[in-house]
Amino acid sequence: MKKPSAIIGLCGVSGSGKTKLCRELVETLQGAGVRCGGFISPAVFDGGQKTAIKVRWLEDGQERVLMTPAKPDSKTTIGKWQIHPESFAWVAKKLTEMGNCQSFFCDEIGQLEVLEGKVWAQVLDEVEKRQFDLNVIAFRPSLREYFLERYPEMQLYDPGSPNEHEQALRDVKTLFGIN
Repeated sequence: MKKPSAIIGLCGVSGSGKTKLCRELVETLQGAGVRCGGFISPAVFDGGQKTAIKVRWLEDGQERVLMTPAKPDSKTTIGKWQIHPESFAWVAKKLTEMGNCQSFFCDEIGQLEVLEGKVWAQVLDEVEKRQFDLNVIAFRPSLREYFLERYPEMQLYDPGSPNEHEQALRDVKTLFGIN
């Protein structure tokens, strides 16, 4: 009998280490032979200034620019960021082609997905299927209650807390029997 699918929430403010922890979890799992799918959203820095946010598809390592600083003539923006819709469409297409993975990552699910059902809303449909041994969802504190209500079994971690960062790594290793 297959054990139930685990859901981990990484809840933290911008810069708290959500993507860093996702990256560490992916490296740990892949190093142990666990197939990882989904995406992470690493920031790009130049001289200490965040200049872009990329999206990296975990199955093949391909990347696209997701957002860049907004300009006065930017059409689609979120806060101070200009959205690159073609990158969101690329991830949506990749989701339909996803292979057989044991763990699924969706790094930085936001207001557009949750409240407006836009961009990566179908990512949460993948979590709903419970087809992966592990589902990892990274989000901001403003969405904490939404995710705890949607997934009451979710184990929640704050990556900005050193104890919780390390606990998340230990718990994922235990889930997959990694020493």
